[in-house]
Amino acid sequence: MNSIGTSSTITKNEHSPPNKSTPFYSDQVIFVNGKTYDRKFTISKAFLDLDDPPGVKQSFHKFVHRNRILIFSLILIYFAVDGRNHGITKLIHHASVLRTIFVNPFELIIDLTVMYTMSFLMALFNYCYQKNYFSKWLFRKDNKVALFSFYLLVQFIIGTWSAYFILYRQIYPLGTQFYLGLVAIALSWKQHSYFIVTNYENLHKKKMNNKNIIIHKKTDGDQLNNNNNNKKNSNNDEENEKKIIEFNKEISKRQITYNEDFKTFWEVSKDYFIFLFTPTLIYDQYYEVRKVSKTLKPEPLKTRIISMLKELYSSMVIMMTAHYINVEYIFPVLTEKLDVYSYLKILIPAEINFQLQYYLLYHCALSLLADLSGFNDRLSFYNDYWAAVTTKSILTQWSKPVHNWLYRHMFSDMKSLFKVKTVICLFTTMIFSGFFHEFIVTSITKQVCMPWSTFSLISCAMFIMVENKLPKLSSSSYYHAFVRFLLVIGHGLFYFSYFYFCFSDYDIGYYRACMKL
Repeated sequence: MNSIGTSSTITKNEHSPPNKSTPFYSDQVIFVNGKTYDRKFTISKAFLDLDDPPGVKQSFHKFVHRNRILIFSLILIYFAVDGRNHGITKLIHHASVLRTIFVNPFELIIDLTVMYTMSFLMALFNYCYQKNYFSKWLFRKDNKVALFSFYLLVQFIIGTWSAYFILYRQIYPLGTQFYLGLVAIALSWKQHSYFIVTNYENLHKKKMNNKNIIIHKKTDGDQLNNNNNNKKNSNNDEENEKKIIEFNKEISKRQITYNEDFKTFWEVSKDYFIFLFTPTLIYDQYYEVRKVSKTLKPEPLKTRIISMLKELYSSMVIMMTAHYINVEYIFPVLTEKLDVYSYLKILIPAEINFQLQYYLLYHCALSLLADLSGFNDRLSFYNDYWAAVTTKSILTQWSKPVHNWLYRHMFSDMKSLFKVKTVICLFTTMIFSGFFHEFIVTSITKQVCMPWSTFSLISCAMFIMVENKLPKLSSSSYYHAFVRFLLVIGHGLFYFSYFYFCFSDYDIGYYRACMKL
């Protein structure tokens, strides 16, 4: 079997297909044309790990990334000797506070096992449908309404359990609740992508019109007219049938060879299990990239181990630094008085904290998962969002896994499956994304929901519409400065508003105790 299938690959400097002598961990970027959606995947390092093209000046972000071990070590030394920080004693305290924010991971084994096991209901349902088992006792394979209804039932069962487990039990501390919320959303979105991609042809193909034969009475007065009308109707029906046939052929080309590659439930389960622990939300990306990766020279084990150790060390220092900034520079201001002056004082610390947490999630955590799972499309984690100057470019570059899923399975699928207008698709996608942002926040704020994220995303949709209508404005340097200004004050406002509405009486005694150490 051809490991690349019908996908074509184009390297950065060559047009020959990749082979076992082509290492994915080099600076060569290999592009893979996805079948299901018209967007390419890559076989590549993460953006900050790639060398800059000749003549391009190194950005500040890449400078920090290349020297991160030295910089993070200096930060730890600063914590240990800083008089304000009370030296090594409080450094140890900041490290031990992670036990307060997070529980022992082994305590989550049972609950996480239940969540992931329930997710396998989707794989089981999909396998039974693909093998046509349901047609014997439930519904025919070409019944799209029944198929989608059964899918929604399975998704509802899994989603209800996750919501109960996270929102109503709330037996874990803040950091663990946040992590479980991310896991629940990732599982839900992965399940949806798995269902849509593996059933893309069945969901999109059109049925043939069976009303082609028109029965009429042969009367002397109407026979000639009826025959002429029947010929016209017959010709129209034939043209429609040809269009439907061509459309279905085009749709069938977009369907991945899922049934050919996984014929038993064991093979399906193994593939689904690996997908769940791969740092991507899109099944066709996982499927296509994995097939092409098998044709490449694997990364040396020593290189992967060193990479994992770097990400673990960076993650530990970033969490300690973020906690240090919160306790020393943000919470003291917010706990004293909430006013405009307080907001201005936390702007710079809040922006630094945002950048650290962004790097922690989109580079350290996702790269660590990529090393463990062998996922090679690391350029899909993030891009140079710090160079983005329009709303659309910011949304597409700074959270690529989320953006790519929303573009495929909300925006594109609404247009292709339900023929929804572009503007409605745009706002619906933003509201949908906002809902899951609020789910995360609600899971850690004692069930208090302040829809700041949803309002922000709806505003982004409005900005995108303005940018599309007024291209001269979107290319203006003044507009670029305005967008970046909003981005900076937005991060501080995020801290300020959520603390005011949700955390003003949440563990304040604990944080004041931290500040007095």
